[in-house]
Amino acid sequence: MVFIKLLFCVVLHLSLTTAAVVRNAPVNSLRSVCYGDLGCFIPRPGSKILPESPEKVNTRFFLYTRNNPTEAQEISASDLDSFDPTKPIKLIIHGFNDKATSEWVIDMATELLKSEDMNVIAVDWSGGNQFPYEQAVANTVMAAAVIRQLLQEMINMGVQPQQIHLIGHSLGAHISSYVGRGLPNLGRISGLDPAGPDFYQSEIPDRLDASDALFVDIIHTDGAPNMISGFGYLGVLGHVDFYPNGGSAQPTCASTTGGMLSQSFWELISTANVTNAVSKVSCNHMSAIYYYTDSINTRSPALAYPCSDYKTFVEGQCTSCGPNGNQCQQAGYHASPNGTLGTLYFMTLNGIELPHFGFHFKVTLESDTNNEKQARGIFKVKFNDLQEEITLFDQNELFKRDSSNSKTILATNNPMPLRKISISFRKTYDTNFGIGFADKWSFRSVTVLDMQSDISYTFCPSSNSLSMIKTGSNITYQLCA
Repeated sequence: MVFIKLLFCVVLHLSLTTAAVVRNAPVNSLRSVCYGDLGCFIPRPGSKILPESPEKVNTRFFLYTRNNPTEAQEISASDLDSFDPTKPIKLIIHGFNDKATSEWVIDMATELLKSEDMNVIAVDWSGGNQFPYEQAVANTVMAAAVIRQLLQEMINMGVQPQQIHLIGHSLGAHISSYVGRGLPNLGRISGLDPAGPDFYQSEIPDRLDASDALFVDIIHTDGAPNMISGFGYLGVLGHVDFYPNGGSAQPTCASTTGGMLSQSFWELISTANVTNAVSKVSCNHMSAIYYYTDSINTRSPALAYPCSDYKTFVEGQCTSCGPNGNQCQQAGYHASPNGTLGTLYFMTLNGIELPHFGFHFKVTLESDTNNEKQARGIFKVKFNDLQEEITLFDQNELFKRDSSNSKTILATNNPMPLRKISISFRKTYDTNFGIGFADKWSFRSVTVLDMQSDISYTFCPSSNSLSMIKTGSNITYQLCA
């Protein structure tokens, strides 16, 4: 049992953020500490822990350009000879227990350089982001002070603050906030699932906020109200907050992080597979990184839609980008302060694995009046002759005669122009053994709204006699005459 406990601690240690926040971290008896030109520091509200020294945190900077896209050159505030002040500046800032040489950092730098000729700077503060977690949180202000010192030197060289863009994951998002607080007119901050633990109750001066840059955009993928449920901050933080798949549980990640913590514990007991358990625990939290990276050069429109909440979005009640198509926002890298701001939702195909972005459609099924009883089962749709079969409704959806059921779905490929669709039905027997529910069902019409173009298509069965879908089968619908 001691061995199992040790393995479980290793999982939490390796996770990019941890639910097991160490509350008995050593308390520095000093109320403040000063480090020369970097200034003086006090503990965060509610904490007694001071940041460690700049030498300990060891914040370093690695420059990628189109001249050196794979081999980074280290720079510093006192050594900017290889830096080109005429080009845009992107800083990638990792989070807890991570580093600038992580594969995702390099991948993001590569995609950024593909999109534009720029300076991409990977920030490494791995000397101060280890356990205990509360000390790593305290060290974020030290990393921010050193970053701010670098950027100030760049500004002295003629760089405009508006051309600086910080991209921070987890604790790196809050570091970006502290940088922005001391750097007026900072252009943009992109927060990738900003860390939740130790920030859930934080006031605005102590966490990322829309006031930290001219434009602040957020992607929430592991949002939770407390550290038991997830590693990300669920609440609104920026000018625009994207909530893919609702912002808490991502496709192919199996569950919310809270659920996966329990699953990973039992996986360790049964298999002692630390790597796999860590991957599962961090899946939702890491998804924001992969969505953002993929958004840089994606061919998908990657549209996000304004809506009151994700449930309403899934129910097909938030499908329009407006008459001029300007009421939606492109999610991720190409988000703009000129686009729709506020809370926006979209779906993705996968969490960490590609592909991520697809094409949104609203599908409305109009049940016929000649149906008997009511139906409960799994309904799926195929577009044209494509192989992809997309689940419309699961066994929890109840269908009644002469009723309408709508759903927002995501297709991997763009099926336009639509010529025909196929609807399949499989009755489920887990509710009262299927008693009281029909074995076949008929739709008088199916309407598909292309949410990218706001164009609707209505499909009908070829004849009334062929409109009944028996359980385990499917019916093809053609465009209505």
